Amino acid sequence: YKDGKLASIASETVALTALPEANAQRLFRKTFAAMTNDGILSLYDARGDLYLLVSRTRVIEPFLRNAYGGDFRAGQSIPQPFFIKSVPRKRVADIKRWIESTDGII
Repeated sequence: YKDGKLASIASETVALTALPEANAQRLFRKTFAAMTNDGILSLYDARGDLYLLVSRTRVIEPFLRNAYGGDFRAGQSIPQPFFIKSVPRKRVADIKRWIESTDGII
């Protein structure tokens, strides 16, 4: 593992299992796969094994505000960045509705 802190957490979590080393690796893989499938993480660089944390406030909301220039109804859009494709459409739609309800318009 490249991150000692995460490796330590994984090892401690599975320490009492029959195969702690194999289970720690499995825990890593399954956690990252689940977070990627849910659109929480997006693979940024496969060679460097780097992921982007796709948060609402720092990633999705700024993209939506920039993409629609203040008004979803105008139908304007900019090309989608790589990370938006990994976010479930319902999550993006829910965030759009939330922004509209809190700001009046995006």
